[in-house]
Amino acid sequence: MADIPENITLDWLGRTLLSFREEMRDMRRDLDSLKRDVRAIREDLDVVALRVIRIESSLTSLRDEIGDLYGRQGELRRRVDAIETKTEG
Repeated sequence: MADIPENITLDWLGRTLLSFREEMRDMRRDLDSLKRDVRAIREDLDVVALRVIRIESSLTSLRDEIGDLYGRQGELRRRVDAIETKTEG
């Protein structure tokens, strides 16, 4: 804002108010732009969160499958040991 002169005239007051209005319009445009950017970032974060949840679910399923395979392998190993013990004895 410009310095205030000793004698304020309607012309000076009008120019000052117009300048102030322009500044406010520019600020409003900047604020609208920031709002759009924030919305875009939120949408991107939602996508990232969904992908993380999907990966976590996939890893959980994979861990469960590996556990099942390990259990079946252990059961198979016990059967083979039992057969070997019978044939040796």
